[in-house]
Amino acid sequence: MNAEVQQVDKMDTNTQDGNEEPYPITPPINDNEESIAVEESVVNNTVFENPPVKEEPKVKKAVASMDYSDFRLKDGSFAEVVETRKGWNLHFDFNEFLLSRNQMDYVYEVLIPLLRENPNMTLVLEGHADSIGSNDVNYRMSVLRISNVLYHIEMNGIEDTRITVRPKGESEPLAPNSTEEGRAINRRVEIIKSTEEK
Repeated sequence: MNAEVQQVDKMDTNTQDGNEEPYPITPPINDNEESIAVEESVVNNTVFENPPVKEEPKVKKAVASMDYSDFRLKDGSFAEVVETRKGWNLHFDFNEFLLSRNQMDYVYEVLIPLLRENPNMTLVLEGHADSIGSNDVNYRMSVLRISNVLYHIEMNGIEDTRITVRPKGESEPLAPNSTEEGRAINRRVEIIKSTEEK
């Protein structure tokens, strides 16, 4: 029991200005098993009247439907996550490749548990950019966007053999690059899920 408790206590967290971030730098491979083991040892088989309820992902407000009809949110910003028939699209601001807090919530609370529950599921990560800038710059931006998504997936113990990456640059837009909204739609990483063998 002590070893398990110590492992949880020593888990590194990402801190900045004294604020503890909710995602560990080196998370345990299976959060559920460790938390259950610690809980059982502490409460010594105590029965709870109200068992914990699984919370819904915090990013519902930032998720648009697959037809993009509600891509522009009420506050004028654009949705950061779009659920599609193939999986999910994560959208980025201009010249950005890091995941936002909403996108990290979605990856950690929806995508990672789904991958753990379905060990035969594989992913394709396709990176895309808008047409502002040169082809080379946009290709590199699509690589950076894929790399950031891949980092968070692999950091949670998902094997890289289950993931294929395809940087596309500006070559496959979903919308015209002539409008602000069209460019925002095109700046994305498509997470395509499949249960087929590679």
